[in-house]
Amino acid sequence: MATLLRLTLLLVGKPAIRTRWPVFVGAALACLALSAVFVLDLHGLSVAATTGLFALGLAGLGLRRLALPAQAGGRHGPWLPRGVGLGLLALAGLALRNPWDDDLVATVVVAAALGLDGLHRSVSVALIRPVGWGRPFTLAIAEFLLAGMIALPSPIPSGHAAAFVIGLLFARAAALLGGFGLALRRSAEAPPPARPDPTEIPLTLHVWSPAGGGRAAPHRFLVDRYIAAVGADGLLKTGHIALSRPPDLYVSLCPIEEFDQSRHDFRRMLVGRPHNDVPGTFLPSLAAESRRRGSPDREVCFPCYDAAALARFLSVYRQAEHYNLTRRNCASTVALCLDAALAGVLGGPAAFQTALRLLVDPRMWRAAFWRTRAEAMTWTPGLLFDYARAVQGALDAARLRSVPEAPSKAREPSPPGVPRQVPGRQR
Repeated sequence: MATLLRLTLLLVGKPAIRTRWPVFVGAALACLALSAVFVLDLHGLSVAATTGLFALGLAGLGLRRLALPAQAGGRHGPWLPRGVGLGLLALAGLALRNPWDDDLVATVVVAAALGLDGLHRSVSVALIRPVGWGRPFTLAIAEFLLAGMIALPSPIPSGHAAAFVIGLLFARAAALLGGFGLALRRSAEAPPPARPDPTEIPLTLHVWSPAGGGRAAPHRFLVDRYIAAVGADGLLKTGHIALSRPPDLYVSLCPIEEFDQSRHDFRRMLVGRPHNDVPGTFLPSLAAESRRRGSPDREVCFPCYDAAALARFLSVYRQAEHYNLTRRNCASTVALCLDAALAGVLGGPAAFQTALRLLVDPRMWRAAFWRTRAEAMTWTPGLLFDYARAVQGALDAARLRSVPEAPSKAREPSPPGVPRQVPGRQR
């Protein structure tokens, strides 16, 4: 949730919602009260409330899926969103029919989720060893301890693990919302920046996937998409990502000399320490990049952005040209550029209402998830592509809600003898 709050604040801008800090403090107090209900009253209201909230959330997601248009299934057709929606509604019915009280399944699921997240954090720290690794490692140890407490019969009563964890989540939400509101209160008063309008030249992300150049090893979906793929030459391919705004802006950071991407060398370069810094360079254009790598596999476009803020950021960032596979790579560079270009793009008179809608938008939750994974490990082209696509969808939805619907024009009568054309129907 911390990442979701930071991302929402980035998009709407701190000055636009500074005066609404009491709302966030009030929400923090409400979350604190709910945390006490779930954590302290494990044998009473909390179990029934947990079951009801879980079922209500599943039912809402299921109805949302069923309400999606047929085009939402993409190449899979309309059956995909409808099937997912029916499955979520079935799970909601099962939750109400079989409450979690004394249910071993809920205990196992919650403990496994905490253990897997702690494992991801600890493995990421062990592989990359970033600067300031103590905090993520401490979080991983805390998750392991909490998973063990939940799995054992004591000190948490059997069958009440889900309620206990939800109480802890409410407590964390209270701390985050309270800190967020107080930070807004302490921030310097400044006029909110003007919301940029859509431009004719969008800001475009160009993605070269790791597996785009051919594959010799068997397909491994998650590894190939988010980390590296084995090419036909037996070397690891990490992919690439760049940012462009024709005709004069192109951001693509690469090492001057490509290092040997064998498995042993790749593991050595993963350590995010200064001794792995190598000389880097910014390529001049997409044409030069395409001659080197071929055409990009995917693209994401942002029509609304702050070009001046992006130019100011790049004027400072380009002064250093070193490259590091985990701390300063192509994807981390483009991610920083996106932060600079999208800061405050949803500001304006209705910024607070926009912020509330962003906090409950599933696309923002997906973007926050990808950003959290990247901050725990490192930005990769695959992670940044999924993150950018989720943010772009949330921005489009927010702008569509804020644009008033154009008044319908009166239909001119057809000339005599000419049949009236029905829109949307062609022979």
